[in-house]
Amino acid sequence: MDIIHQTRDLKYRSPFGAVPTDERVVLAINIQSSTQIRDCYLSYSYGLQCFSESKNRMMLKEPANSKTRYECTIRAPDEACLLFYWFEIITDNGIVYYVRNQVSKDGTGVVSTAKPVVISQSQGDARPFQITVFNREFKTPDWFKGCVLYQIFPDRFSRDAKFSFDKMKNIKNAPERIYHEKWNEDVDYNGTKEFGYLACDFFGGSLEGIREKLGYLSDLGIDAIYLNPVFESRSNHRYDTGNYEKIDPILGTNEDFEKLIEDGKNSSINIILDGVFSHTGADSIYFNKYGRYENTGAFQDAEGKVKSPYFSWYHFNLQHGYISYDSWWGFSDLPCVNENDLMFKEYILGDSGVVRKWLKMGTSGWRLDVSDEIPDSFLRELRKSVKRENDSAVIIGEVWEDASNKISFGSYRDFLFGNTHDSIMGYTFKDAVIGWLSGKINVIEMNNLLETVRENYPSQAFYSIMNLISSHDVPRAITELSGDQWVTTREEQSKKDLSHDQRKFGEKLLKLAMMIQFTYPGTPSIYYGDEIAMEGYRDPFNRRTFNWETIENNFSELHMWITSLIHFRKQNKNFKSGYYETIKSDEDIYAFRRYFVDGKDIFGNFQEYEPDSYVFINRNPYDVKISAEGYSGALSPYSGVIIISGQRVFETEWKPI
Repeated sequence: MDIIHQTRDLKYRSPFGAVPTDERVVLAINIQSSTQIRDCYLSYSYGLQCFSESKNRMMLKEPANSKTRYECTIRAPDEACLLFYWFEIITDNGIVYYVRNQVSKDGTGVVSTAKPVVISQSQGDARPFQITVFNREFKTPDWFKGCVLYQIFPDRFSRDAKFSFDKMKNIKNAPERIYHEKWNEDVDYNGTKEFGYLACDFFGGSLEGIREKLGYLSDLGIDAIYLNPVFESRSNHRYDTGNYEKIDPILGTNEDFEKLIEDGKNSSINIILDGVFSHTGADSIYFNKYGRYENTGAFQDAEGKVKSPYFSWYHFNLQHGYISYDSWWGFSDLPCVNENDLMFKEYILGDSGVVRKWLKMGTSGWRLDVSDEIPDSFLRELRKSVKRENDSAVIIGEVWEDASNKISFGSYRDFLFGNTHDSIMGYTFKDAVIGWLSGKINVIEMNNLLETVRENYPSQAFYSIMNLISSHDVPRAITELSGDQWVTTREEQSKKDLSHDQRKFGEKLLKLAMMIQFTYPGTPSIYYGDEIAMEGYRDPFNRRTFNWETIENNFSELHMWITSLIHFRKQNKNFKSGYYETIKSDEDIYAFRRYFVDGKDIFGNFQEYEPDSYVFINRNPYDVKISAEGYSGALSPYSGVIIISGQRVFETEWKPI
């Protein structure tokens, strides 16, 4: 029995991909069988909660002009959700065949006698096809779609002109802290003898240091800066918030932040903050485990010493004189908060709360740390709070998987339906692109990973994905592309640098990754230092200080090439909002087209005439032949090219003048 359903082919499913509420969707299968078909059904289930047995189904009709095609039209629910479907074919002898999804394939269904499981985290289970149904009114900020983002780890980007080592040391005299006098020293990975490693070494990067480098970022072509946490904290990464309302003194003051915002806007650069709302620091005005703050924290209340207004924020277990509490992944320095506590909600999300306080200062959005560990109810309220203050502010969620069907708290999450996030950190993009270029997966697998996200995400979100290739939580791109990935311990990582040959080869692959990143739909994100190919394995070696000597010594060829690529992207509007089509993904060649339809972009907006753009990436160690509209030629090993109007207009092998 030959049965075909292909989710990415309009002959079988129309329209393509995610659909708005109340949209009509045509679903069809093609059946060629010597066995007589008795009945043919579409079975479906929809919502976000756990499903057991679904009894929803409808008969498929066989059109009069075809004996092989069965189809039906369904109307998507009027409430945003996931709609899962599969086909049931019953033969005259009573055998039931299911046409269901092949998760690792290209959208083509598989025929099976196993009934699909609607909600499951097991890769081995039979899975249905998915349609993401999003709120028809869902709209993400236009300024963020396709903008160029730059991520900064504040302590490691730049000291300011008035930096004083003695002043930095005297800001907080905590015994676990280590202060680096020289900017080019390596990061600490041992900590102090008394406390061990706590990520408490500081170099003195500051907000003023960032402000002084706005000219550099503007020349690079940056539209927005995403700052890792900047609020007062014990550690250098500051994901252990000590005070949500105060800039960390090592970084500067609240007034310094306002200056950064103002000068950033004057340079057409927006600032996005990192919000850590699933936990605080143990060393904070809220918890105050170490008694370093004058006010009474929740920990003192748990000890029975005095009452604290923050006690209800946390989950304590008080038995036999021993105090324990819920903490993020078991790290005692990161006590979890109860996001459903109304006092905590008011403090963070209220009219005078933390979220709106920093938006009032001019912040252009929030990146939400571990947003998949925060309840949907909190996230929905957060979106309302953000949009009331500034409708054009962006909300970016940290979700590492396909955010359309992420499961946590026992159900599918409400991430991309228009109720919580605008954008997601593009770890799926990173895994696909870096995975292919580093040889972990083949080009067919890479393209399927990318196409699955394009199929599952609403266009408003898809064109806003923070497409990254490095971050503070993963190895540097050039290290992952060309380094030895079997280096495990921090001591081994500290001693491991790329060889000359590894680095040269890595730079070739880094250019390929960036060419994809800056021509593919979404918001490309540069992790500070990737523009000069900084190396580093995981934390803390992916958080080293920016090497300004490379910039001061007349820049580097790689830096100039990336700068040229960014500005080339900005000159070609179809890279920002044009349609996308894969035109080749085999033989270690990846090629795609970006284009407008009848002068309109993907959102139906008229644009100035822009010819189609073709991007070719060659991962082979030999020349390959390529062809596009009005062009045919060859592409060198490990190189990429952009072709417009029959001309090679940008290449990885070009050296900018």
